[in-house]
Amino acid sequence: DKDYGYISNRISSVARRVFCMTPDNPRALSAKEYAALFVANGVDALVCDSIEQAVESAVCDARAAGVGVICLGSLYVYADVKKALDNISEK
Repeated sequence: DKDYGYISNRISSVARRVFCMTPDNPRALSAKEYAALFVANGVDALVCDSIEQAVESAVCDARAAGVGVICLGSLYVYADVKKALDNISEK
């Protein structure tokens, strides 16, 4: 399995805020547990209930701050991320 401590440490060196969600996979790390790893590294971390909420929150936050968004996760999640992004652009 993945070394989430190492991954969150590396991401924390460049992230100002993260939006965590739990993918629909029984082996997935919970958003709450992942967010705690980022907080321990000094990064603001928000727990989201869905991919849609995470993407919408991240885009809204990034627009307000004038920064970009990077979505990271397993390959099977990206189709849902794209769908969430498409829904935002339609609003």
